[in-house]
Amino acid sequence: GDGGGESLVKSEGSASKRHAGGAGGSGGEEVKATIAKIRMRNFLAYEDVEVEPGPELNLIVGPNGSGKSTIVAAICMGLGGSIKIMDRSSEGGFVRRGQDHGSVEIWLNQKGGEMHIRRDISHSGSSTYHMNGKAKNKSDVTKFTRDNNIMLDNLCHFMPQEKVQTFSTTAGKPEEMLEQVQKAVCPEAMLKLHQDLKEEQKKGSTILSDHEAASKLLKEQKEKEAKLADEVERFEKLVELEEQLRLHNKKLPWIKRSIVKEKKVAAHKEHDEALKVLQEKQSELEAKAAVLKEKEAVEQKAKAAIGKYHSEAEKHTLQIVKIEDYDQELCGKEGDLNAALKDIDTKVKRQALNVQKKERECEELREKIAKAGPPPKDIEKKIRDAVDESKKVNEELNNVKAEMRTKDDECKQVQNELANLNKRLNSFRDPRQIKLQALGSSNATLPLKLVRQWLDDNRDKFDSTVYGPVSLELEVDDPLDGEMVAAAVKRHLNAFVVQSRKDFDRLHHLMEQDKELRKHSGNIEVIDSSHCPAWQPIKDNLQPLKAHGVEGYLIDRVRGPKPVMNALCELVQLQRALVGSQKVWDDCYSLVDKPELITKGNDNKKRHKICGSGCFVPGKGRVNITYSFYGTQQGNASQAPFFHNLRERVVPSVGANKTDIENKCKELEARLEKATNERDKIKIKDTELSRRKAQAVEKVQSLKEERTGAASYQAKLKVSEKMLEDEKKRDYAKDKDKLTKSRDNIINQRMTNVGQIVGLASKSFLARKDGLLSELRSMTILSEVQLVRDEVSALRAKWRDAKDAFDRCKRELDKLIVDWEEAKSKCEKPTPEEKEIFEHQITSDLDEIEQKILVLQDDTARLGVANNRLRELEQCRAQIKSLQEKVGDGADVMKMHKQKMQAMKDKWLDGENGEPGLRKMIETVDGAFSKMFLEMGNAGQVKLNEAKLPDGEDDFIHYSLEILVMFRNAEVGGGKMNPLNDKLQSGGERSVSIMLFLVALQQMTQCPFRVVDEINQGMDIHNEKWVFDYVVEHNCKRHKSQFFLITPKLQANLLQEMKDHITILCVFKGKHMLESGDWVKHGMLAPP
Repeated sequence: GDGGGESLVKSEGSASKRHAGGAGGSGGEEVKATIAKIRMRNFLAYEDVEVEPGPELNLIVGPNGSGKSTIVAAICMGLGGSIKIMDRSSEGGFVRRGQDHGSVEIWLNQKGGEMHIRRDISHSGSSTYHMNGKAKNKSDVTKFTRDNNIMLDNLCHFMPQEKVQTFSTTAGKPEEMLEQVQKAVCPEAMLKLHQDLKEEQKKGSTILSDHEAASKLLKEQKEKEAKLADEVERFEKLVELEEQLRLHNKKLPWIKRSIVKEKKVAAHKEHDEALKVLQEKQSELEAKAAVLKEKEAVEQKAKAAIGKYHSEAEKHTLQIVKIEDYDQELCGKEGDLNAALKDIDTKVKRQALNVQKKERECEELREKIAKAGPPPKDIEKKIRDAVDESKKVNEELNNVKAEMRTKDDECKQVQNELANLNKRLNSFRDPRQIKLQALGSSNATLPLKLVRQWLDDNRDKFDSTVYGPVSLELEVDDPLDGEMVAAAVKRHLNAFVVQSRKDFDRLHHLMEQDKELRKHSGNIEVIDSSHCPAWQPIKDNLQPLKAHGVEGYLIDRVRGPKPVMNALCELVQLQRALVGSQKVWDDCYSLVDKPELITKGNDNKKRHKICGSGCFVPGKGRVNITYSFYGTQQGNASQAPFFHNLRERVVPSVGANKTDIENKCKELEARLEKATNERDKIKIKDTELSRRKAQAVEKVQSLKEERTGAASYQAKLKVSEKMLEDEKKRDYAKDKDKLTKSRDNIINQRMTNVGQIVGLASKSFLARKDGLLSELRSMTILSEVQLVRDEVSALRAKWRDAKDAFDRCKRELDKLIVDWEEAKSKCEKPTPEEKEIFEHQITSDLDEIEQKILVLQDDTARLGVANNRLRELEQCRAQIKSLQEKVGDGADVMKMHKQKMQAMKDKWLDGENGEPGLRKMIETVDGAFSKMFLEMGNAGQVKLNEAKLPDGEDDFIHYSLEILVMFRNAEVGGGKMNPLNDKLQSGGERSVSIMLFLVALQQMTQCPFRVVDEINQGMDIHNEKWVFDYVVEHNCKRHKSQFFLITPKLQANLLQEMKDHITILCVFKGKHMLESGDWVKHGMLAPP
């Protein structure tokens, strides 16, 4: 390579070329349609660039992004390739940015002379073509490339960078790989032969399907023939049976007509006899009914007389009752008058006593007036002193009463506390029962009690202890702690805890079997603690929190079984819940922005130390502080007060401080005794002060009377004398006389009533006596009437029997007349031939002919419905004959088709007239491929898979080509060769395999040039050196295809032996490039 270098037109991306050994290499015959020059104008990154490749191996070298692959795109687009080959969505995408049009020109050397193809591309996506300066269509360019075996869509010939992964995928599809290889290395006739074999295989399937269908139809027609023959025979037998049945049915009405005629004559005779009997019974009944009517008239007269006597006696009885009621009323009035007289006597006695009392009072007041003198001078001072003394005593008494009330309240309080502590002491005997009682008896807690009782009775059915409800298992020392724990645990308070999955399933199963528990099983929560890790205490520093009122962790104030605690810590994070004072509740909103309480998590988001499970304040509620997850993370504090019934859910532990409770009981008993003693002392003092108060009031009253003197006694005397006079004026004698007179009138009226009652009782007795005598006389008449009535009833029964018999005979006669008419209508006149059959072949007995008809009907029913299918049977037999001929011809066609396919297969796989077949070509490719892999220390194979159908015939559609490889450091497959695909090998291994496969194909190729873009990506240095050596070795021989290999770097020592066959195109990109005249090869390249 001493030739001078040639600079290209400067652009943002430029390329330079260097021929190792000249532009055309050493002599020899040139392969047709090789690329001599490429020109790109406004194409992708290039403004105006010309590239002149060599006829053999062309190495396009340059850093990534310099525009190497643009040359590959130019070859594809310049020769009419589809944009899909380059994984582009629009042709306009190839036009340089900022330009409306771009173009690619390619000059190709061929035996007939040079071919110049130009493709102009607009930014809108349309293209125009010119060939040797003449406008052409894309189809003309495509025909040229096809005629010269240029296959841009075959990855074995043209592999742009975008299709390297696609080739790996194609290698994983053996059928597609075989088609690609045939297009690359086989003559078009061989590829067409494979396509013809596929079509013949499909055609053979159709022939076989037609033959099988004809055979199946022939079998079906034969089965149909047998069925039709049976049906024709059955039809003929059915016709015979139906004829016999018709004749029997025709004779049957004539036999029935004869029988009905005989029955009708007998019925007429029986009807006449029944009518005669009925008329006789009618006459006897009418005569006896007349006698009964006379007897009943006499009976009615006797009953009327008896009724008259009874009515008169009842009338007298009612009058007696009325008088007795009136007498009872008078008796009540008499009692009232006697009581009033007695009351007047009492008033008279009281009047005498009142007169005596008032006379004594008047006498006493006269004596006091006589004794009374003027009031003392210091009487007012004595009254004031007495009033002050009374007030002082009253104040002391009020203070003592208030002190007594205080002591009473103290005693009651101590008694209540003592009673509560005694209850807690009693609960030591049965702590679980106390906790169960704490659940209450509502509809919500009743199922929990039932399940707990059931678990206690069935402990032996579980592998380990079943705890629950959780509220029974938790222990606290203070009701406020229980309230906080209940708020933290929430809905899990009613849950039951098991220690294994087996017990979990067993509990649900047993609850479903129990009739009572099954009703509540849907509302019972069961927790499997075997999945919950052992809880660990939180080791965070609480010092910053304690300064703001946080006292510690809630879990330190509650105790429970380990499985229950583990479950709660896992489900509700109980170990993270804090306990705080009233200060936390009051200052929660100001704690939001306290910097010492704010931390950041792994996601760099703000978190407050009082978050998550929150901080519980005794008797108040739960405080929680959170930050929004997005944006500025605004802080927010919330307060959730406790529900009113939470304190009852977790009761304090009954066995926590028994000694303290006993000591406190003794202390309270001492307090109660002391308070009682003090109250008794205060009570004595209260009694004494009450007595002193009464004395002070009496003294004040006495002094006031003393101050008033004789004037006061004179006024009282006047009042007493007036009351005495009024009492003496009262006269009760007149009232007593009036009441006595009224009582005497009532007594006289009662005596009159007694006389009336006696008279009416006598009249009632006489009426009843006459009625009884009349009843005795009517008994004879009644017996005679009853005797005649019985006789009439007997005659009426006989008449009804005769009437029923007559009606029955009449109905039978009417029915027989109808049957006679019906029989006459059903009888058909037989033909002479039928008459002959009726007389000699068919019985005249009704039972026999009906039995025969039933037998014929059964025989007909067993044969079923049958049609005359004789014509259909004949058609079926003709079709069978035609199908037999068709099946025979089909077998011959199948035999000839198999022979034809065998000949095509032999020609395709083994060749003819000295030309190699597919097997030989694949063996040649496999030899080169496996040799190169063996030299590298690896193993490789190109294998033709000859697929077979289930019947052993060749499946040409699924013939495939498989590339098998094994690398020294491969672990997949366990030391055996594996198919090449994008899952089993690394990227570098796939690149080595693909490149060596393409090199192996080259010795069989028919294409004028090949293009491979950056296949060495992912290769290590060792493999890359081997691959480049093979590429140089196989492409630097005479009569080989032109080869374009794009690579970002150039391997050392490639030019030593094959430098005359290699052309190197160096591609650079940058703002500062050399002009065409400034390119000096000797100053830029190191000496060889």
